[in-house]
Amino acid sequence: MALAGLAGCDAGGGALADEDVQPTPSVVGVSAVAGSTPKSGDATPAARPSANATTRSCKAADLSAMADDSLRHAPKADSPWTIVTVIKLTNRSSSVCTLSGWAGFTMVGYDVVCINTYNPPVCPPDHAAHRDQKVTRVELEQPKVYTVHPGEFVAFSVLWTELYDRANCGEPSFTDPYDVEIRVPGDQAAVILRPILIQPCDGDVGITALGVIA
Repeated sequence: MALAGLAGCDAGGGALADEDVQPTPSVVGVSAVAGSTPKSGDATPAARPSANATTRSCKAADLSAMADDSLRHAPKADSPWTIVTVIKLTNRSSSVCTLSGWAGFTMVGYDVVCINTYNPPVCPPDHAAHRDQKVTRVELEQPKVYTVHPGEFVAFSVLWTELYDRANCGEPSFTDPYDVEIRVPGDQAAVILRPILIQPCDGDVGITALGVIA
């Protein structure tokens, strides 16, 4: 969380309209054995891959998002990033749905605590603007279709380097985002992730396909 000027800032939030366009991610191949959705220590079960094509696709309204900080680890292969955070998308609806492919990942707003009268453009903080960011698809294996029963989750990885890691990031130039909008394939509505538990150097992150852990 960053500190900035002007006391008494209000919290707020914003979501993309359907017509907004997400940044187009680049693609990188990583030579590694692809991971799988974590199971040990989870209070809810992980969904399993399935070939059932008749089940409806999960929508944002069906899902909740959580960053599992207990599963944070270093990448298992050579990587331009130093940290892996696992994001879980849990089916909170009462019916079965499927997830497959790549999630959209858009960092939003500024996580700022206002403590004085400096930096008026920053305070009160903007909790709705889309951030400048670089999102790279980390291709470890081909996406699978996951049948997600109520209460089950599908996880994916966000790879990043700590904003305040001077050895790998240099001078910080990216204020912590307020939240993240996650979009699953086929739905323009967003699943909101907050707290996000990541502070990426220069807004640079990698993501894996749904169901793959880096």
